[in-house]
Amino acid sequence: MAEVLEDQLEREQAAAAGAGAGEDEDETHCYICGEYSIVDMAVYPWLRGWKWSKVDLTGERTEGLRPLPHVLAWIDRVRARPGVEAGLRWGMAEDEIDTWSQERRESYLKGGGKMAKAHGASKL
Repeated sequence: MAEVLEDQLEREQAAAAGAGAGEDEDETHCYICGEYSIVDMAVYPWLRGWKWSKVDLTGERTEGLRPLPHVLAWIDRVRARPGVEAGLRWGMAEDEIDTWSQERRESYLKGGGKMAKAHGASKL
């Protein structure tokens, strides 16, 4: 999925640049379907946790895997949106929006959670 998304984001960026979009405009058109849409909202949660899920989008830790810089930039762009920030902050402690506290990891481990265990041991 991430490699397909990389290709799509690369096409969108090229299309925006080819249409004469300035640098500021270019950034607003670098979403999956050009402009930010429900598609970005639906895909973002699946890729947001790439480090926790031990999925290498950088290509640095997995031999033969190409780096996905457009996907990483897209994740950052979506994360920087005020509405996404507000949604992530809802019901979460401020210091756990983008990381898990040791207390939360231990809680998930006690409940049999495997993602928390992988996250705690992850080197990504």
